[in-house]
Amino acid sequence: MDGNSIGNDGAQALAVAARSNASLQHLSLCANKIADAGLSAMAESLKVNSSIQTFRIAGNRLETDDGICVMAIAIAL
Repeated sequence: MDGNSIGNDGAQALAVAARSNASLQHLSLCANKIADAGLSAMAESLKVNSSIQTFRIAGNRLETDDGICVMAIAIAL
């Protein structure tokens, strides 16, 4: 799903879907204009979805260190 400009709204919608999707193993959201709010939503879904093995987010618009910290905590769990 790289380069589709889904932004925060799209990332938040994907986060809701990813919470209950047990078959999703790889998700690449590179260059999608996702900022902290969308990244935070995805991080929360990663906390409950243990099937995702690969998650890529390069080339998005992280605005503060908070977004990076939230993702780091989700990955560590």
